[in-house]
Amino acid sequence: MTQNIDKKFTNELALIAEKAALESGEFALKNIDSNIDVFFKGGEKNNLVTEIDHRNQETIISIIREHYPNHSIIGEEDKKSVKSQPHEIAWVIDPVDGTTNFVNRIPIFSVSIGVLYKGIPIAGAIWTPWLNNNNFILKASLGNGATINNQKNKITNQDSSKLSEGGIATLPSSLESYFEIKKNKKKYIGEKRVLGSCAFEMMLIAKGISTYGILGPASSWDFAAGIIIIQESGGKILKISQNKKWETFNSFENDYKIDVATIEKIRNWKGILVAGPERIINFTTNNLTPKKSWSN
Repeated sequence: MTQNIDKKFTNELALIAEKAALESGEFALKNIDSNIDVFFKGGEKNNLVTEIDHRNQETIISIIREHYPNHSIIGEEDKKSVKSQPHEIAWVIDPVDGTTNFVNRIPIFSVSIGVLYKGIPIAGAIWTPWLNNNNFILKASLGNGATINNQKNKITNQDSSKLSEGGIATLPSSLESYFEIKKNKKKYIGEKRVLGSCAFEMMLIAKGISTYGILGPASSWDFAAGIIIIQESGGKILKISQNKKWETFNSFENDYKIDVATIEKIRNWKGILVAGPERIINFTTNNLTPKKSWSN
């Protein structure tokens, strides 16, 4: 379905995503120590949103609309009454991924902007803070590879021995509630880290800091940018199918129609992904059996 997408066009999309992510990320970091307004989404006291989330989303949408006024936009902080116009291109944005960390002044958060063609990730950018203000901007587009701070990025195809030698893995806190783990393989799961931002965790995987990750359950805006970045870095991404099997992630919506209902299906998408070097992903998924199917 994507073979007719022009590489120049996907690169242009990635550059716009990069610009929006960089501007929004730097604004968020500048304000991490400020007294900011914090709200509860849907009355849920463990689901926070701040004025920075809202301001960043407005900035990102403004930059997208300047270049692509007719594209669909799906934002985490959209009001429930907002329905995005249907288009074959959809931007999927998380203006602050890791809001709870941000509110508590923990610099483990990100800005994530992915671009989909008929549900398939084709471009994206992630901004994350890092040590000594050496922040990262990751960018990728279909057929053009991935970069971190404008340097080409490739994931090293490590083997499973790394997992028993102190290699870290970003995993759900309730890993065994989602998976059966082969008893003699538990030492090969890796040193578990739970960071509170899917896009930040996907940055760690793309850079090779984390050996691999089991990510989610999370939404399309948590994953969209990270998927294309890891794929274009040479990594592998699988999802859990409806029949509780691992399968290659291809799209957020296989039966894509240019209508509001399809956009809403992508907005409401939830799932679990595993991402990382191919050999480690193959080894890990052979030793983990999903307990639950996912409808997406």
